[in-house]
Amino acid sequence: MDYSLPRHVLHLFTAFCFCFGFVALSAHPAVAAGETITFPGTPLQTVIGFTDSLAPSGSNTGKSNSLSGNKVTVQSGGTVPGVVTGAINTLDSDKVTGNQVFISGGTANGAAGGWAENNAGSATATGNSVTINGGTVNTRDVLGARAESTTGNAEASNNSVTINNGTLGKGAIGGEAVSNAGDAKASGNSVTFSNSTAEGVAGGWAWVESGTGNATASDNRVIINGGTVNLRDVLGARAESEGSGNATASNNSVTINNGTLNKDVIGGEAVSNAGSATATGNSVTISGGSVNDVIGGESIAKRMMQFLPFAHSRGIWRIETS
Repeated sequence: MDYSLPRHVLHLFTAFCFCFGFVALSAHPAVAAGETITFPGTPLQTVIGFTDSLAPSGSNTGKSNSLSGNKVTVQSGGTVPGVVTGAINTLDSDKVTGNQVFISGGTANGAAGGWAENNAGSATATGNSVTINGGTVNTRDVLGARAESTTGNAEASNNSVTINNGTLGKGAIGGEAVSNAGDAKASGNSVTFSNSTAEGVAGGWAWVESGTGNATASDNRVIINGGTVNLRDVLGARAESEGSGNATASNNSVTINNGTLNKDVIGGEAVSNAGSATATGNSVTISGGSVNDVIGGESIAKRMMQFLPFAHSRGIWRIETS
């Protein structure tokens, strides 16, 4: 017996499926395309309390209209009194991904490829970058990205900072994850530093401020090709738990080909206040330049570090610690 449907019924069924699928797809909100922004030539706005800042449209609301694929450039001769960011989200758990900031001979007072901050859930920033070619960032850090959560997990992964012939008034971090109560994970972040000046450099940073959350920093790296790091340590990565959670730093690295580093060089460091601290597979490779002291990996009970401006400032751009 033939159980196949009549041809006209099949046609109706196919039409129904097509229409239903179209309606289902159209119900999803449109995703804003990435923006290309160049300064001078783009109006400045207020971003997380900083006036005269350069960022994608809508950032003054706390959430950029596009959270991915933005390209923000400060050209030679341009001065941004505030900060420069590729995208920002301080309103929900939507991820900040794949944004780029370029400072090419211009000047700003802070830079971040991406910024994700959430008070009620997770925060994620991945694949964001800052590239400085002959530019200057004066009073605040340069971040590939920062992810911060008050109650959930924070993750910063595969973000990067590249500095060529640049001048930094503070320091540079490839990617930083900060959580008040959940887990913090920084992985695959990097800083490449060439013929430049900064106070300190870290490939990745995972920081849990309290509670039982774990801090994990893995596969982060720093490459120094020349220049001076004059006031703080150079870290492949640091994992820090200030609560009862564990801290793990693994497979992080620093490579020094040239340059002058006035403080310590540490491949990977794990610090825990009350939980376990584990540092494994971290390394420092030196082929030239001068350094103070070298530590491949370090796991320690709670102690204060030379790197305080990075670690102990909730909302790096907002609170400065000396």
